This record gives sequence, C-alpha cells and structure tokens, in this order.
Amino acid sequence: MGDVNAHSDSWDHHQRPSHLGLQIEEWTTDSGLLILNDGSHTRVNPATGGLSTPDITLATADVGATAEWSTQPNLGSDHLPIRTTLTADLPPTRRGRGKFSFRKADWTGFRESLEKKMSEINVDTPINQLNQQITKAITSSARKHIPFGNGRSAKGPFWSDKCEEAVKARDAALRTATQPSRTRADMEAYQQARAEADKVITAEKRAHLDETLKNLRPDADLWRIIRNLDGRRTPKPKESIQREQRGPTPPSGPAVTDKQKANLFIKEYAAGLAQGSVLAPLLWNIYASDILPRAPPGVHISVYADDVALWATERKLSQCEATLQPALDEISDWCTRWKVQLSASKCSATPFSLDPREAGGKVHLKLSLQNRPVNHVTYPTFLGLKMDGGLTFSEHIKQLKKSMARRRNCLAALAGRSYGCSRRTLRAAYIGYIRSLADYGAAVYMTHAAPASRQALEAEQNACARIITGCIRPTRRDALLAEAQLEPLTVRAKKLSSNEAQRLKRLPPDDPAKEVIDREVPPRLKYRAHEAWIREVQQAGTNSGPPLPCDEDVVLDAKPCVRRVAAWMASEAGLAELPAEPLALTPPVLLPDSTSLTTSTSLTVPTSRTDPPEARRAAAETTLASLPQPDVSIWTDGSAGGGTHDGGGGALLIFHQESRTVQLTVAAGKVCSSTRAELVAIREALAEAAGDLPDRPGLLLLCCDSRAAIQSLQDTADSQSALVAEIRDLLDTITRSGHRLHLQWVPGHAGLPENEEADRLAAIGSSRRQDQIPVDLWSARAAVARRARAMCDARARRSHPHPDPTPGHDGLDRRASVTVAQLRVGCSPLTGDTRHRLGLAESDACVDCGEPDSVPHLLMDCPAHQGPRTRRWGPLPTLGEIFSTEADLIVDFLVETGRAPRDPA
Repeated sequence: MGDVNAHSDSWDHHQRPSHLGLQIEEWTTDSGLLILNDGSHTRVNPATGGLSTPDITLATADVGATAEWSTQPNLGSDHLPIRTTLTADLPPTRRGRGKFSFRKADWTGFRESLEKKMSEINVDTPINQLNQQITKAITSSARKHIPFGNGRSAKGPFWSDKCEEAVKARDAALRTATQPSRTRADMEAYQQARAEADKVITAEKRAHLDETLKNLRPDADLWRIIRNLDGRRTPKPKESIQREQRGPTPPSGPAVTDKQKANLFIKEYAAGLAQGSVLAPLLWNIYASDILPRAPPGVHISVYADDVALWATERKLSQCEATLQPALDEISDWCTRWKVQLSASKCSATPFSLDPREAGGKVHLKLSLQNRPVNHVTYPTFLGLKMDGGLTFSEHIKQLKKSMARRRNCLAALAGRSYGCSRRTLRAAYIGYIRSLADYGAAVYMTHAAPASRQALEAEQNACARIITGCIRPTRRDALLAEAQLEPLTVRAKKLSSNEAQRLKRLPPDDPAKEVIDREVPPRLKYRAHEAWIREVQQAGTNSGPPLPCDEDVVLDAKPCVRRVAAWMASEAGLAELPAEPLALTPPVLLPDSTSLTTSTSLTVPTSRTDPPEARRAAAETTLASLPQPDVSIWTDGSAGGGTHDGGGGALLIFHQESRTVQLTVAAGKVCSSTRAELVAIREALAEAAGDLPDRPGLLLLCCDSRAAIQSLQDTADSQSALVAEIRDLLDTITRSGHRLHLQWVPGHAGLPENEEADRLAAIGSSRRQDQIPVDLWSARAAVARRARAMCDARARRSHPHPDPTPGHDGLDRRASVTVAQLRVGCSPLTGDTRHRLGLAESDACVDCGEPDSVPHLLMDCPAHQGPRTRRWGPLPTLGEIFSTEADLIVDFLVETGRAPRDPA
C-alpha cells in the first residue's frame, strides 16, 4: 500500500492515465500482483475539489482473491484513510463426516477380503437383499484395510509427503527444544527445522499452483477459478438473528441455522410468475399490446419486455416536447385504466442534439407523466447501452473500459511470464470473460464512436493480449494481436454490424427493424478523415501506389455508422448486389413418425475418410443391399468452389418400375457452402419426385454424401432456414401421400456410379447463372467472416515477422511459450536491440560477437552460435524456416547458447 502519485484505469476512474501509472500497471501484471482498489477516489484536491486515486493497494493472488478494500471518512487530510480487510479463516477443528484415506490403503488386503466375502454371497437372492449384501461386503472390507479419517478438514491440496516429513521433523525438534534439559543446540535445531518446514510448504504451494495453472483448460475448472478471483459475491452474514417474542414467554435462543432464519421471514404472497420466468415477457407483451394503439404523429415507440421508450425528431426541442407530451398523457391514462404502476425513479427524459447550446445537459425537457415531472438524465442507459446527447457513446466506452480493466486483474492472476496457464486457456478466458463485455452492442456503438474512443478499448484488449502471449509493451499492436490470435475490436465491430444487418435484411418487409437498416440517411457533415486520405492517394506517386489507409473506415465517403459500415462490409464480401433469402419465421413442419421417414448417417460396416475408395465403396454397397428394394432411388450431390462460392446441385432420380431416369441440375448461389448446395439438390429432387410419385405407396430411397445436410433435416430445434423449411414441407407431403422415405448417407468419391453421376451433374449446376439465386443468412455471415479474417491477415502480414503458427508452441510450458512468442514478434529482451530500447543496455551490441543484435541476428547470423544452429536447421536457415520447425528446437537452441535459462526442474 502506498501513495504512488500515478494514475491508471485499473485503479483511478477520475484522472487520465499517466506514464508512471502505465509502467506500474505493466509491473503488476509481470509480477502477478492484484490491484485491490475498486476505483473509488482516495484524495480530494483542497484547491480545486478534484478527485483522484494516487494511493494503491497491491496483494498477491492468494491474498487478494478474498480481500475487501474500502475508503473511510476523512480525518482532516486531503488523503482518505484506506481500510483493507484480509480474510484469515482458520481451518475448523470440529469433527465432521469421516472419509477413507485411499493414499494409505492396503489394496492387496482389501482385494483378498472382498473376494472372500463376495464368494459367500448367493446370487439367487432377491435383488434388494443382494444389493445390501454387496454393499456390506465392500464397506466392511474397506473399514478393515483402508484407514478411516475422523472428519477433520483435509489439508490443502498442495500437501505432500515432503510437507508431512518436514512438519514431523519440526514437531520433533520442538518437543526436544521444550524439554527442561534443552541445550542451545536444541533451540538452533528447532529454529532450523521450522525454517525448513516453512520453506518446503511454500515451495510445495508454489509447485502445486504452477502445476494447476499449467494444466488448466478452458472448462468448468477455469470458470470456477475466475469466479473465485472475481470475488463479486454477497458475503454471508455471520451474526445470529434474534427471534421476536410471539407468545407469553421469550424465545429460548437466537436463530442460527439457515432453516431457522428462513422460518422467521415466512409470509404469504399473491400467486405470480417466478423471477426470470420465460413466460413473463410474453404475458406482459399481450397485456400491454394496446399501450399506444394509435401513436400521435411524429412519435415512435419501442417496447422490449417492460422497457418502453418514446422518441420524436423535430428541429427544435420545444417542438419535441409538444409532440411527446400527448403520448405521455395517453400512457398515463392507460396505466390508470389497467392498474399498472410505473416506476417513477426509472422514468427519464434526455434530449439528443448536435447543437452545442443544447448538448451535454445544458437544456432539460419539460415533460410530465402522471402529473409528475419526468427526471432529466444526461447519460441514460437503455438496454445496457449508456447514451449521450450527441450519440458518440463516449461515456459507454469509458464505463466499458473500466469494467474490462477490473476483469483484467483476474486474467493477470492466471499467468505471469514465467508461470501460469497456457495461451489457449488464457485466450478462452479473455474471450468469454472480458471481450464478451465489449461484444454487447458493438455493432452500434463501435461503428458510431470516434477513433479516439475506439482506441481506448483497443488499448484494453492490447493489455490482455500481452497477458495472453507474455509479449512486452514495445511490441507492435497488430503483431501482438496476431500472436494472440485476436481480431482488432474495430474489425470485430464491422463483422458484428454486418452480421446483424444481414439478419435484418431478411425480415418481413413490414418489420420495423428492417426499415431501420434499409433507411437511407444523407450525411450531415463531411468526413474529414476520408478527404485527407483521398488527398494522400492523389499526392502519391503512380509508381509507389496508393497509401494504405490508417483505418478501414477512412475509405467510407461519409462518417461511419452501423448502416454504412454494414453496407461496406457486405460490398467487400461480395454480397451487395445479390438477393437475400428471407428467414422462415413460422414454426417448422413436424416431421412424420419414424415408420414413414427414417434417416441414417452411418454404414453397417464402419469406414473412415482415410480408407481406400474400394473399401468405402464396398461398405456403402453392403449397407444399400441391406435396405428394402426401393421404388424410386434418388442420388444427390452439391458442390461449391472452395466450399464458399458458385454452388451447384445435381440429382439423379431412378424410377425402377418404369425403368426411367431423370437428371436435374440447379445453381445454388454465388455465395454458397457445399452443405447448402447439397440441400438445394435435395430440394429439387424431392420437388421432382413429389410431382411424379408412383400410384401405389412405395419406398423412396434418397442417398447423399453430406452428413451435415441430413443432420440439418434431423434437427428438431426451430430453424429459420427457408430452404430447410421447404425440404421439410416436401418430406411431409411425400409421407402424407402414403409413401415411405429413407435418407441414407453414403461416402463421396468412393466409386459409386450413381454418386459419381450426381457429382457430374452438380458441377454442371455450378456453371449456371448464379447472380439471381438468393443468399441465405448463414452463407452471408460466413462470407462476412472470411472478409474480416482477410482484413486481420493483411494487418498481420504487414506487422508480424512470422504470422504462421510455430508447431508445438501451445504445448510449451509458460516460460518457454513466452520466450518463443517474444522472438516471433521480433521484440525480445534476449536481444540487444530490445534491451537497448528499454534502457537496460548501453548499446545494441551482441554479447557474443559484438555486432548489432536482433532476433534475426540471434537465430540466423550470429557466428558465435553457428554450431548449435547448423545442428538443428542446417548451415543457412531463414527466419521462416526456423519458426516453421518445432518450438522445442528454438528453446533448446537458446538454452545451449546461454541466452535462456535452463528449466529449474
């Protein structure tokens, strides 16, 4: 604890971050320390009244996880007293439920005793008696050969035989040192034994922690540890609750148990829905459906569960007041009529204006609701987004940055640069625990926000990326994110906005959300960043080519917003001129019972993709031969270029009774996956079969080589795919006519003649005209994701020396993983140029040869390390060749050359 006179978002929410604050923040991350401050101010400037937090409290992860931090009332100084409460609950000594000590079990004796008792049991006895006899045999044998504990709380999970031996030696030395005949040598021996025991226990604790973090995976254990580190739990009250006197005699004692305390608060309440019931929003929407049946002209309404928002757009705020007040009066009348009580404290009004004379809370709206003035709120929060008068979302981003910084402390506790979780686990923890905060609403606020506000969140992600990879601060940002396998938040926001826009485009024409995204709003102001970039392009020489934009947004000719960014991403992904397939919003048709429609995604003889074609063909023919003879055989196939574009479907229908065949080819779309192309082929084949079914009921066998296509039809969950809905309708039509239908998966490219013919027809379908085929939502989102990935790859190629992964990197221990990551990004403390840049060395000279030192020099050129280098990678390896080999070789090379320390183990 101390006054560091520095500021950072991690502990000070009132002042801008300072250079010293950023250095301290970096140091705490490297040292594995937690910052206990909760953001409250610890100092009040006596001259200006400004708030700041120059005092910080640090703690190690084991102490800080349960510590409580708070400020106290002023005692006369400009600094507030700080109170830090450390939880020091001693292990209880009371006896509890005993348990077996399997570590000390005599398993040989247990096995012999159990076998003897089991041989005496009569297996013909009734099942309940047999169960009791077997249970008794097991427990009695266990009691005899496995020590049974007395129920005391177990020692810590780190406790080992070394700890046990050290404690026994310490206790023996203590008994000797407390004898009346003790000598000075006995006291010294006890002191030495006690110090040795403390040393062993501390070392075992650290080893257990390192092993736990090293083996931690992104599963339930990770989130349990994060919850413990987060510490946001309501503490259980430890005091007793006094009973009230309800009779002639006072209560005999206080309520201590949870049940006794709960009984004190028993009351009868009116029946209603439980908190969080999924039925409650539906019932409320039905109840409030007529809240504004005829909204006054110019008033718009938004209802999300019980959150209602009204807004109006006028040239003057006084006109907005005149427009909104009649609507508020109608709501008041509705509440009175239907006995609905409004929460007055939650009702607020906020003007949104770009006029500097009105923005920032300078003007308040004069509105009333139920004869009470509506409160003015400068920064209202609606559906989790904090808004401001200019819709810049700067306040929302400030709050979001503070929340991410607080959670970053938990991530920092999971790993340092020499210990901790793997990169994969840390990345999963960051994505699920920290980045999820930024994802909510990012499609809106991140596309509207100013570049400086967006950069504030990017800086927070960069700090988390340094924890994940172990890279140091001078690392270039794009290289850092590429090494952590994270996409920039600005790119992610573009992807999220385009994904949401693609969904809204496929809603019904009368849906209000579709109208919002389709609305064309002319730009009000010029986009200066775009104009500056255009000037740079015009001034650039024709030989050098146009300069790269500092941000993708500058290519837009108007200020970015969710509509313009989404439209630009759709254009970049090749979706701008393609029709959109509407969503199927009605519940899907229930498939018939299993007797009318059956499916199979396996063969009677199991095969794998690596088996020879002859073996897969034989397995498929065996499966087909085991099926009843069909009246109609349908073979379908779908293909798409690269699995992403120019899809086509083909189908071969064989009518066995009529000895005729029908061939079908169909285009599946300019943007299309192989699975969708297969589904298109299935739809066309079933439509053809449904219109030409045999007169008498029979069996239709449909074979395709796409498991995903069959599984999408099997899925009982509601699907919004119009294509799947059409196929399910066709399946229902065919089976209702009395025919049976079996869908069978067969291996592709296994030499089955009918499958090969369907594949040929699908290739023909791919060559047909594609620009009129509607694109479904999932194919569109996949195209947007590919475009976003290409943007990230382009950034990585420009900044990362070796963006391709190094084999075995994720399998290294934390220290080695950090070392390799720092070398990969070209900024490592092992080289002279980085040490000189950080002020840790007077020059950038190599310590082994005296030449300028860098990562390429260390790994490729240093003559002092030619022998170890040649033995691993040959005489003249390139940097790409070195980083393309196993990561263990790089670590061994560094250890052999003395640049990296050997593993202490």
